[in-house]
Amino acid sequence: MTAPTPDGLVLSGLAVGYKRRGRATTVLSGLDAAARRGELTVLLGPNGTGKSTLLRTLAGLQPALGGEQVLDGEDLTTLSDVDRARRMAVVLTDRVDPGLLTARELAGLGRHPHTGFTGALTEADHAVVSWALEAVGAGHLTNRQAAELSDGERQRVLTARALAQEPGLILLDEPSAFLDAPSRVALTGLLRRLARDRDLAVLVSSHDLELALRTADHVWLVDRDGQMHSGTPEELAVGGQIAATFDTDDLVFDPASGTFVPPAPAGGTVRITAGDPAILGRALAREGWRPVEGEADIEIAPGHVGLADGVRTPLGSLGEVSAWARALGHAPRAIRRAGCGPALAGAASFGAYFRSQAFSGTPVAELYADPGEAVRVVGARLGEVEWRVAASTMQFGYAARLWSLALGALSAGGVLPDLDPMTYEYPEEGPVALSPGEGGWLVPLGEAPVLLARIVIDGHLRPLHAGLRSRGKVAEGLLWGNAAAALSGAVRVIGDPALEPVHAALLAMPPLAGTLDGTLRRSCCLYYRTPSGGYCGNCPLPATRQETPA
Repeated sequence: MTAPTPDGLVLSGLAVGYKRRGRATTVLSGLDAAARRGELTVLLGPNGTGKSTLLRTLAGLQPALGGEQVLDGEDLTTLSDVDRARRMAVVLTDRVDPGLLTARELAGLGRHPHTGFTGALTEADHAVVSWALEAVGAGHLTNRQAAELSDGERQRVLTARALAQEPGLILLDEPSAFLDAPSRVALTGLLRRLARDRDLAVLVSSHDLELALRTADHVWLVDRDGQMHSGTPEELAVGGQIAATFDTDDLVFDPASGTFVPPAPAGGTVRITAGDPAILGRALAREGWRPVEGEADIEIAPGHVGLADGVRTPLGSLGEVSAWARALGHAPRAIRRAGCGPALAGAASFGAYFRSQAFSGTPVAELYADPGEAVRVVGARLGEVEWRVAASTMQFGYAARLWSLALGALSAGGVLPDLDPMTYEYPEEGPVALSPGEGGWLVPLGEAPVLLARIVIDGHLRPLHAGLRSRGKVAEGLLWGNAAAALSGAVRVIGDPALEPVHAALLAMPPLAGTLDGTLRRSCCLYYRTPSGGYCGNCPLPATRQETPA
């Protein structure tokens, strides 16, 4: 049994081109494709690949050089001019001079293939013209002079003229060539709706690639070698034909978004876990960043955008995100996200201050908001009631744990733990508590000081100091002296020569800079003031001035 012939336009081995003085010049050949009824088919391709030649051939304005072109089962080459005009409507890119015709009269020209010898329109013809104008949203333009219409309005009237022919196929060559962006969108939507509502085969050539790929049911893609590829937009995107045809050094096709974006450099990646990933992804892709699911160079998380080196900026408007990414540049970061479990396990071998355990649910951020109870506990344990002495002792021990955990993991596994204040717990005694999902940063030692400063100093010590000083009198210089001494102590315990440049770089950064004089502190931790205290190896008091604690 013979399969039924599909409705719409079908090309089989079609060849198109020109004949001059008996010699044929082939532009395209071997074309096999179909434009079905009820679908919007878009013809795409770079300039000069033969799209207009193909449409002019299908419209009957020049003969084919070979192959077949069949409309609703009938060979187009066997149809008379009148039959072709009744079965097919054509809207070319050439500007139309409507003379003194009104919009209705211009649209009415589409009925002439159906009129008699006189060309007079019957009542039925007028009804079709009225319907066509209303169908394209141009009913209100009926009595306007066509020459006075805007480009968008005139294109709607010309589409109404084609629709008034009551064809099975409408061919349009660059119908949006002279339209602004809103008019292009409106016309494309209109053509798609007409194909659906009127069961028409609509074939339109376009240079508006992204709009075409978002709206077309089917695509005929002519590449730079004159080969035609036919399929849905998704098939041609996934198959790589669109990228192969249109990619340049400056813009490449992104199949996921259906848009052209700057090429992302190797490693120029972004992970998006907040906001609208699709919209934010487009904004960042425009600046050369490629959205990914896993490890990435920059991150957009709830409340902030950040680099993989720990810099975090409050998340603002889409425009601010774009400007932030543009100012950042496209260079990939040397620092990357990593799991830090093995590194933390390795750090535990250095001593008690280097050990961690599971997070129990009380984030250290609560301590920074109100450190009074933690200071009271330390003071009670030391038998000390003076606020600044207990606060200094508590902060010194806490800074030592922070530096020990961070530097221990860096030395043992090359990973800096994130130490997120919301998933890090203050240890009064015993190991530090971290969230089981605590991540970290895989970081070269040369990049480590800046990231360490942001994690430990900016993320923890600054807010802790602010909380302590809001509750009682304690000198800022004293607290930063404690932090510097704690850093030096952690490096000394680890004993890894590779950490010495990191140590020196941190001590040269504000606010640690100037807190030590060589190996001696410029301020005192005040621990000697407690009943059970003594002098540390970094005590700033000369031996002749050291007093025996009471």
